[in-house]
Amino acid sequence: MRMYSFSTNMLYSRQDVAEIVGMNPIPTPRTGSTWFTGYTRYNDALFIFCGVNASGRTGHNYDNHFDGDELIWSGKTNSHQNQPIIQAMISSGAEVHLFWREDNRQKFNYAGLAYPVSVSDSKPVIIRWRFDSSEEAEVN
Repeated sequence: MRMYSFSTNMLYSRQDVAEIVGMNPIPTPRTGSTWFTGYTRYNDALFIFCGVNASGRTGHNYDNHFDGDELIWSGKTNSHQNQPIIQAMISSGAEVHLFWREDNRQKFNYAGLAYPVSVSDSKPVIIRWRFDSSEEAEVN
């Protein structure tokens, strides 16, 4: 059973999401929280905030893009498939909420619960995500 619920295709700021999940205090960029680094875990749920076809505020552009209804997503520069947080994301039953935006000054669009379709053995790790609330895809 999922812990958190968001509306697909609705716009959220990181602060909106933090309030919905009950973070207290609400993190700020100055606190150095992983909440602002692209992906993080909170109460056993995972949250991905990514740019699509756009650079992040730090200037990084990881070539995240949609291929049909699936998102091709890259982890941080030195990420790999054996890191604990990546393993948590791709594990069966993981609650992965994925938010994306095309402009680093906009709010994030909620894509939905993300399920891994494939995972690369590369640095950075590249995961193909699909969004479906019924059954999880198997990792290839």
